Amino acid sequence: MLYPTIVWAVEQHYRIGIVAPRIDVVEELGWRIERDFLIEQIRLHGQTTESYGYTQIVISTVQQLLRFYQAFDLLIVDEFDAYPLVDNPVLLYAIQRAVKVTGSLVYLTATLPKRLAPGIQLLTLNKRFHGGKLPLLEVQFCWNWRRYLPSHLKRQLQILDAKQQVLIFVPRVNDLDPLAEKLRAYSKGRVETIHAQAKNRQAVIKAFKTGDIQLLVTTSLLERGVTFPKIDVAIMGAEEALYTKAMLIQIAGRCGRSVGRKDGHVWTYIQTQTIKIKQVNRELRTLNEEE
Repeated sequence: MLYPTIVWAVEQHYRIGIVAPRIDVVEELGWRIERDFLIEQIRLHGQTTESYGYTQIVISTVQQLLRFYQAFDLLIVDEFDAYPLVDNPVLLYAIQRAVKVTGSLVYLTATLPKRLAPGIQLLTLNKRFHGGKLPLLEVQFCWNWRRYLPSHLKRQLQILDAKQQVLIFVPRVNDLDPLAEKLRAYSKGRVETIHAQAKNRQAVIKAFKTGDIQLLVTTSLLERGVTFPKIDVAIMGAEEALYTKAMLIQIAGRCGRSVGRKDGHVWTYIQTQTIKIKQVNRELRTLNEEE
């Protein structure tokens, strides 16, 4: 959906803005555009070091739009339901201000909010680009995963191929290091952690993409907007309140994102079953059945 829109806009000689709420998503989008299009671009966010200059494509965090006024013929807002954009009147105003009066706004998300602004036309795509289905949450009951590594996860790690990678989500930053230490006893490869305040997070993401890291333990930082081919996912304590339904759907969507592997496992470790978990799987099944 994104690429045909960009191709059309480039052919019209339009100036294109692509924005996202998080730096990591901006870098991911910039990397993809740089790989697939021979068009000059600039990436703008709080860690940008290059000087600003005019380019046909600008890829930035939403906050950077405060620097632009009626600058874009086409403005694409990725993950528009994510923090810090959601319910932020200043950033929503910046979006409206940055697009030309004759320009177009495109909002993208995999988890549609219940309420949309007036005038938005809705287009729903229920299939992934490769035609594969969304993976369901594979529920595994465990007791006190913070103290004991779940037996099911131990078995999966023991039979895991040396080149197979797993992205492991935890609810809180202080869960990262204790879990990573337990995982190192069972991993055949490198184990690392990542969170929003980590200074080396771009290097860690790059190392995971290239396969140098086998197990990456993360907070909700990597719930959306990033693509790692051929991975499995584990969610620790998915019944905890921090995980919303939208977040769990986004996390499940990290699996099966490549033509080479259209499916994947989403091992979901919980101490108690919740209505939320059942609702997520019900919604995923519904999406998989729709044409």
